[in-house]
Amino acid sequence: MRILFCIICFTPLLTFAQTADSTEYVDPPEELEIIEQEEQVYDIYAIDQTPLFNDQDVDAGLSSYLSKNVSYPDTAMNSEVQGKVVVSFTINKDSSISDVKVVSNPIGFGLEEEAIRVIESTSGMWTPAIHRGAYVAVRYRIPIVFVLY
Repeated sequence: MRILFCIICFTPLLTFAQTADSTEYVDPPEELEIIEQEEQVYDIYAIDQTPLFNDQDVDAGLSSYLSKNVSYPDTAMNSEVQGKVVVSFTINKDSSISDVKVVSNPIGFGLEEEAIRVIESTSGMWTPAIHRGAYVAVRYRIPIVFVLY
């Protein structure tokens, strides 16, 4: 009985412990500042249609181009240096190439510079990747193998 009496007496006190809503509401600004976002660069495996090189599949078209246009650096040839240079680059929405860089361990003797030169020379020869019905920029990696015969 004593417990019931305490509950009945103290319940009204709980309602006084509530605070009023102190949230302050403000009107949104009439003009919003538009912040330009950097163009999203997709991963090659996250797109609907991969890019084309000279209207061919990248593997076939680029391999043919590289075999005709890669020049073995004289310093590497004289030192009989061979190796694989992995180049990463972005194929942009406008068919250009950007952000070309070597992502493999350096070999030296001009091999990395030649790999970058030949990839940069492909700018404008690409059909961009398509994702959700629109051209998109995509990151691509390719190994370029330098072998002496």
